[in-house]
Amino acid sequence: MPGHYKVGVYYDTSEVVGTANASQMFWGRYGGYLLMDQMVWRFGSGADRGLILVLDGTISDIRTAQIPYWLLAAAVVQGPLPSRPNDFLGLGFIRAWVNGRAIDTRQAMLAASGRANPMLELGENVVELSYGFQATPWLLLHPNVQYISNPGAFSFKHIPNAWAFGLATKITF
Repeated sequence: MPGHYKVGVYYDTSEVVGTANASQMFWGRYGGYLLMDQMVWRFGSGADRGLILVLDGTISDIRTAQIPYWLLAAAVVQGPLPSRPNDFLGLGFIRAWVNGRAIDTRQAMLAASGRANPMLELGENVVELSYGFQATPWLLLHPNVQYISNPGAFSFKHIPNAWAFGLATKITF
């Protein structure tokens, strides 16, 4: 059954501000990624329709990245109906971690200003349900709904969990 597996790394030689201390500079930063998708169940022999599992992740330089770790896990049903082989239905989970050094720095700043134990969030989570409707060979409509927990994690603010509704379109020329 079809699947795709990609692994990559990078090294950037530029000078970069540190995450924990804005006056600290670092030469170079690094990161890596893993992208995988694998069909695990086919709807009939020879069909391009089936269940695909997806796993993507990144790791970045903890000295300089606000998001040092990021993970996506999803299940996608390609061709959920025999009459709609190019449509897809997806359910996914994304987790993005706030850099622990940035959290420590912010907690120290808040404690120095009299706010003890601010209970900053360690990251943000998103659950998404989506449907890709291939209206024509050249037009894809992709409505989705997301539930976002800890949406203020990266701004160090306590923001209530949120719902987001979207519609993406893709036109192929």
